[in-house]
Amino acid sequence: MRTLVLILAGGESSRMGQDKAALLRPDGRTQLQHTVDLASMTAPDLVLVSTNIPRNIKGTHELPDRHKDCGPLAGIESALSLAINGDCLLVLPCDMPLLTGDLLEPLLNHCPAVYEDHWLPCSLTVTEDLRNYVLNALTGSGNQRSVKALLNSVRAHRITTRDELQLQSANNPEQWQQLTKILPQ
Repeated sequence: MRTLVLILAGGESSRMGQDKAALLRPDGRTQLQHTVDLASMTAPDLVLVSTNIPRNIKGTHELPDRHKDCGPLAGIESALSLAINGDCLLVLPCDMPLLTGDLLEPLLNHCPAVYEDHWLPCSLTVTEDLRNYVLNALTGSGNQRSVKALLNSVRAHRITTRDELQLQSANNPEQWQQLTKILPQ
């Protein structure tokens, strides 16, 4: 089984008012580079970045969405085109500034898995059923176009954590400022 990591960095960041992937952290790295560094901790076979903007991040393969304006499922669908059945696909958003590597291992150990009350990050076992579900959701044949519905359909293992703060997304400038104040300088 291979491990592929997909970093979701293709959103419009409309609530943030600027590209979330390009936000600078207190240590000078971009939020995307931080997420790539986290992905590397899992010793993946391939790190994919779902983006429609050239990012040129060393050690990654950029993957544009094949279904435009369809959210995270579009990134997952594009990643599935490079996966083989049996692979574990670890899906990471690039908008969680407090996410650490210690939260990724349980997702890989229990693939498919997700943290209780959160839909990202998550892990998915690549199967034909997964491919069909995602494609059907994107093409409008009745499935919901959400990561939540996808994880429910694959019966993802629910993991509990005591550190909910690490799983907080920064979707607007206020959230970004609050969360990055916690980070070491």
